[in-house]
Parts: sequence; C-alpha cells; structure tokens
Amino acid sequence: MVLAWLCGSCLLALGCGALAGGVAISAGLQCRLGDAPWRPCAMAVDGDRLRWALHVGRETVNFRSDGRGRVWMQRSTDGWRTVEPLWRNDSSLCWDGICALGHFPLD
Repeated sequence: MVLAWLCGSCLLALGCGALAGGVAISAGLQCRLGDAPWRPCAMAVDGDRLRWALHVGRETVNFRSDGRGRVWMQRSTDGWRTVEPLWRNDSSLCWDGICALGHFPLD
C-alpha cells in the first residue's frame, strides 16, 4: 500500500512498509537545507515516532531514532549517519544543517 499526499505543487508518496507503525503527516512546515532559503515542506512520521522523513522539493531526508536521544539521518545521495538534534532560537529543529519550522508530531 502506498500513501500519497500533495505538498505545494509536488505529489509525495510513501510506502507504508517504510513507516510501518502508521503515518502522521504534517504539512504547512517550512524547511531549510543548509543555507538555502526557507520553503514549504512536509513531514511524515511513523506511529512510534522513531522514524520520520522530510520532503523538501524533490529531496527526501530520512531520519530514525533509537528512542533515547540518538538520531541518524540519510539524504538521498548519502548513507545513514549520526546527527545531533538542535532547537534554534527561531523555534526550528535542526539536524546537521537540515531545519524544520512549524508544528510536527515528534514529541
């Protein structure tokens, strides 16, 4: 089964097997990749909140957590690597230069 939703002008699809615990979708977010400007994005979060993905334009950034504070990130061109979550003064949550701003169901 594939879950699809519309974010801005792009259709995003996610196989339910990838996020098996159920999927919560948070639209209306703004994301920034590195020093690029903020732009609309969407976040898909599995039901156990240990795996999530940010969909920014044509790029998907995947995340997973061990539930004890350790987080890994995978960009489309890279393998999995450990990242540190960081709340910034503007209320955005960032992981090694990838930032999201808005309401998302991670806590």
